[in-house]
Amino acid sequence: MHEGFVVIPDFLENREASQLLGPVMQLLSLLEMESKFGIRRPRHAADILTRVDKFLDFNLQQVEGNQELQHLKQLARL
Repeated sequence: MHEGFVVIPDFLENREASQLLGPVMQLLSLLEMESKFGIRRPRHAADILTRVDKFLDFNLQQVEGNQELQHLKQLARL
């Protein structure tokens, strides 16, 4: 497990988290259209790509004070 991860049982059952999911999903869709996501690439060209997950690297300082990202910040803080 990665050092920065915390597992919270039944996180989506949390009322505040569930209320933030809709606005956050809309925001993430817009960010994807703007090509803000990265794609993990294999280390070597000969390696097989087993996953095609997209990622959005950010930290709380980057989203602090940005009203467009307020729901993302609230969800990240939870």
